Amino acid sequence: MLTDTNTYNRELLNQTELQNITEQQIQQELQKYLNKYKHCFTHPHQTKYFQATIQGHLSGLDRKTAKPIALHFLNPTQVRGLQDFYTRPQTGPKPSNKNTKPNSPQNSQTKTDF
Repeated sequence: MLTDTNTYNRELLNQTELQNITEQQIQQELQKYLNKYKHCFTHPHQTKYFQATIQGHLSGLDRKTAKPIALHFLNPTQVRGLQDFYTRPQTGPKPSNKNTKPNSPQNSQTKTDF
């Protein structure tokens, strides 16, 4: 069973080594990690929200939801943007089709259409 085996290397969790890591080293490693996902985003604000999300989940915040993370790592005006980042797909700009009406058969799709 998958939960019966450890999927991590216990040697990596040596507490004495963790105590010797500086904040600067942590920031460098975090930046390397974030750079691996840079190609996934089409807009700079997506990268900013992703970075804030990761920092928030790694932080000592009591609540690790969008609002506390945005207030701590971004600013109060970006709370809604971070919430939207969590809930809305960010696939880039939607193609505009000015020739079809919103309720026309061309725009109506069933849930089985992907």
